[in-house]
Amino acid sequence: MSGIDDGCSRVEALEKKVDQLMSQLAAMAGKNGQTSPEASHPVSNDTDSSHEPELASTEIAAMLDAAQDPSHGPDPPTGSVLEDRPSIVDRGLLSEAEAERLIATFQFDLVPKFPFVLLGHGETAARLRNREPFLFLCVVAASMGSAHPLRKIVTEEIMNHVTLRIVAGSERSLELLRGLLVHSAWYTYPAERYHPRFLLLIQFCVSILYDLGLHKTSSPNTDEQRALLGTFWLSVG
Repeated sequence: MSGIDDGCSRVEALEKKVDQLMSQLAAMAGKNGQTSPEASHPVSNDTDSSHEPELASTEIAAMLDAAQDPSHGPDPPTGSVLEDRPSIVDRGLLSEAEAERLIATFQFDLVPKFPFVLLGHGETAARLRNREPFLFLCVVAASMGSAHPLRKIVTEEIMNHVTLRIVAGSERSLELLRGLLVHSAWYTYPAERYHPRFLLLIQFCVSILYDLGLHKTSSPNTDEQRALLGTFWLSVG
């Protein structure tokens, strides 16, 4: 019985700590003019005032003040920091004909093996790169393979988007998620399954998915459904 008694005492101690924290948060919220959470424990509904002295109230106050500090950075952008950047086709690195061939290769050869990112029927390279430049880059990189002479250049362009848009700009969009899914599914440089960069790309997929709220969307469209399934498949596979 001593083990049960010890367990009960630990539960009671934890409940007291929760009560103390709830009381402190309620007091701090009141000082800031916010709606106060219930001070009583949600299970025990204990409103007894015989709690231990408040713990670390100065630390909680500092955390609330820090949350108001504008130095944390601006809100995530609604557009792309690279939206005016010329594409690899516009810069003459890749011909229009080669771009169209690579898009067709992706649609007919790669999609059946990784059916989580589809391109619309009759989609062209010109429309895709104008509408979703990051997804276009990732599709091109996947279709050309690691031996293609432009593979390294295209991969560097992809990582430039990742660095400036996802990391520095905190940009989140379905286009970025779909592009990362394609790039991760056909990641071949370096050709190591557990290379840190590969794992980082998958972590970005999971992060963007959660930030977009796709895991709790009640009526996702087809692209969102496939992105959700693709992220799950990559993260557990």
